Amino acid sequence: MTAALALQKFIHETLAADPALTALIGAGRVFDDPPAAIDPPYLVIGPWTVTELGSSTEAGEEHSIDLVLWSSAHGRLQVTKAAGAVRTALAAAAGSLDPPWTLAMLQFASGRTERDIATRFYRAALRFRAVTEGA
Repeated sequence: MTAALALQKFIHETLAADPALTALIGAGRVFDDPPAAIDPPYLVIGPWTVTELGSSTEAGEEHSIDLVLWSSAHGRLQVTKAAGAVRTALAAAAGSLDPPWTLAMLQFASGRTERDIATRFYRAALRFRAVTEGA
């Protein structure tokens, strides 16, 4: 398993099990690729960039991860509250990645809320930065 897949699994499991996020968007609504027939609210693990960060003796990668919340509710309230729940859940996340990877850092980098013109849904895009190390 690559570090990116191990990290994605960790993020998915952390957010899917978070009671505060589940209270806002519902259970089973964290996706890598949402089903075609599902209506918001839900969270999508979105675009992901990986950069080599290793040395001659240790493997390492820096990850830039976008998490995108979608809401059909009027206004930004639901996506803003859900974004806060995501930030809190990942800031408090404890655990480990599948071997041989370890999570050296996971932190919030930036966020943006807006109304999608095509769907008229509100979305909050959150970017996180992570560093993984491995054998």
